[in-house]
Amino acid sequence: ALAVYKYVQDSGWRIPQDVKVTGYNAIGLWKSAIPTLTTVPSRGYELGELAGDLMLTRLREGHFRQHRIKLPLSLQVGQST
Repeated sequence: ALAVYKYVQDSGWRIPQDVKVTGYNAIGLWKSAIPTLTTVPSRGYELGELAGDLMLTRLREGHFRQHRIKLPLSLQVGQST
């Protein structure tokens, strides 16, 4: 999303008046972008932790207890939309 910011601004357009931008991952730079970036924080750490636990259970028990897992996401609204 920050690369899109640069391209849009270098092209003479304005965010969010001309182009609305939304990112994914919510890396720490979202607050530093001008205007602040609207983003969806990823749950990468929790996903890795959960995957590790599931694999250990699979190795111990010989099967997965669950076949589908959903982690909730949220929208971090900035000024870019």
